[in-house]
Amino acid sequence: MVCKDFQPFSIVEDTGFQNLVKILDPRYVLPSRPTLRDSLLKQNYEICKEKLFALLQNVCHVSLTCDLWSSRANESFLTVTCHFIDKDYKIHCTVLSTNKMDINHTSENIATEINLIIKDWDIVNKVVTIVTDNASSMIKACQILKIRHLPCFAHTLNLVVQDSLKLKEVDCVIKKCKSLVTYFKNSNIATHKLITEQENQNKKPLKVIQEVPTRWNSMYHMIKRILELKNDITIVLLRMPNAPTVLNLEDSLGLQDLIEILSCFDDATKKVSGNYVTKSLIIPLVYGIYNHLINLQPSTSEGKIILQKTVESVKTRLFNYEEQRNVYEESLLPQNPEESYDTTESASNSGKSLFDFIETRIAEKSKNRTVTANSIIYLKEYTERPNINNDMDPLIFWNINKDSLGTIPTCAKKFLCVPATSVPSERIFSKAGIVVSDRRSRLKAKNENMLIFINQNDWLL
Repeated sequence: MVCKDFQPFSIVEDTGFQNLVKILDPRYVLPSRPTLRDSLLKQNYEICKEKLFALLQNVCHVSLTCDLWSSRANESFLTVTCHFIDKDYKIHCTVLSTNKMDINHTSENIATEINLIIKDWDIVNKVVTIVTDNASSMIKACQILKIRHLPCFAHTLNLVVQDSLKLKEVDCVIKKCKSLVTYFKNSNIATHKLITEQENQNKKPLKVIQEVPTRWNSMYHMIKRILELKNDITIVLLRMPNAPTVLNLEDSLGLQDLIEILSCFDDATKKVSGNYVTKSLIIPLVYGIYNHLINLQPSTSEGKIILQKTVESVKTRLFNYEEQRNVYEESLLPQNPEESYDTTESASNSGKSLFDFIETRIAEKSKNRTVTANSIIYLKEYTERPNINNDMDPLIFWNINKDSLGTIPTCAKKFLCVPATSVPSERIFSKAGIVVSDRRSRLKAKNENMLIFINQNDWLL
């Protein structure tokens, strides 16, 4: 429970827990707090680490994600996760280390810390790519290490969205939405009336959604929910004293335009944040987003301005991914977006979802795909095969064909082990927040590292 659920070591001293254990097995003697902390934790950590080390010895290529984060006590940590594909073509995401960073977060210091972790795990010549956010210190750290860097795709999507949300055309109506949410969150009466109003119309009761500043898509969901509840919110607010201003028609139309613009970014963010092969999705998603945007027809002048800015930002920030060889090598779509997507196709494609569009375009392009003259016979055989279904894990294909396509499946392991985002290391934030809670305020950094390591890699035990 200490590692799995991040219960504090002191749980063994809690009367309620002691009574529970006695009921379950009166013969069992709980370890003392010092034994749990100083002996059992380390034993399990060493067992888990030894097994992971052995696994890494048997893989040729790995990728890393790195993120710096701060605890509640304002202490800084660097988390490094490792990704690899095993002999059975199963992808694994593991935590290597969560180290306390007491020094300045310069690129040189970050590079030194990452290098120590790489050496500790004996993967010096195996790291294909390091995925981080777009912080200049992280990018430069990878340059110092002379390891290929991939900007986190989710972070870059966020930057595109933030470019649009900074526009004055958006700011005013967003403030109105936040005001509405704050009002309902702070008023039990208003919230009760909102639920009652929905129940009176035989609707499933929904509440407003609070924006989380660190997650852009929380704003998207906040706005989407407000539009869903627009009529109910208006009815409630008109009956309440000192209520905030309700949304007018112009506000609603502008928000609807904004939601249509942002929907593809929300879809893409979810798609690349899963625990499966994601890097090969980047270029198809970039084109899917671009196609979605150029086929939109906003109903308001504000919507048109937002759309124009978003398209410009996509070209500036997302098209750069195609210049990265390690991303492009995995993708089936052509290089030039202007050549790939004719804006006159809006009528036929405007109703398609982002992923329907991607699947359609891949199928179309595969028909026209030709094989380079004098290519290796395996490569020719591979490129002439039809694409797998959109919902099929590509690693299943490679596992089935690992003995029939020469060295290509091995190359696939190298490229496909790289995640599109640094989300895996970011997920440690919430985990670590539990670890360094008030009940663990004096937890040593080495124990925190071991707790997080075992929690994330418990499948090895």
